[in-house]
Amino acid sequence: MQVGTPQFCAPEMLRNQPYSYPADMWALGCVMWEVLTGAPPFGGRTLVELGQAVLHGEPQGLAEARLKQREEGVEQQQQQQQQQQPPPGGAGTGTGEGAGAGAGAASTAASAGAEGGGGGGGGGGYSGDLLGETLELLSKDPASRPTAAALLVRPRLKVLTSFFLRLLLIDD
Repeated sequence: MQVGTPQFCAPEMLRNQPYSYPADMWALGCVMWEVLTGAPPFGGRTLVELGQAVLHGEPQGLAEARLKQREEGVEQQQQQQQQQQPPPGGAGTGTGEGAGAGAGAASTAASAGAEGGGGGGGGGGYSGDLLGETLELLSKDPASRPTAAALLVRPRLKVLTSFFLRLLLIDD
């Protein structure tokens, strides 16, 4: 007998295969996806459509999430580039060459960010890192999903876990 929210049902459960903790990691991935994007990862008008989306589809909004991740990476690289440039009128030659060089560098940073930003963890901000980890949790193969123990030692999640534990201790 299976119980739970249909939108969080792991593929192995839909296939009537034995399931264990990796199904819980799938559900965590569904929750994380909804937090990151504002929508559940899979949907359908009927339970059959929902099941087909879980078994054979990609998370809803994946292309948009990857595009946002790339854009965040480009913005981050441009900000870093601007911070590394000397202030206007500083150590430049006064011939106007500095402006052209700066624009070229920003353009290079933008194109590098656009090329390297896709696919989970390649150049985005905080949400980009979480996007990659969330996609790992939504792997169709239960054996390739990370365990809870493996997630808790990852730097980003370690910080979040520590933060939430402190909040819990403050509330007591």
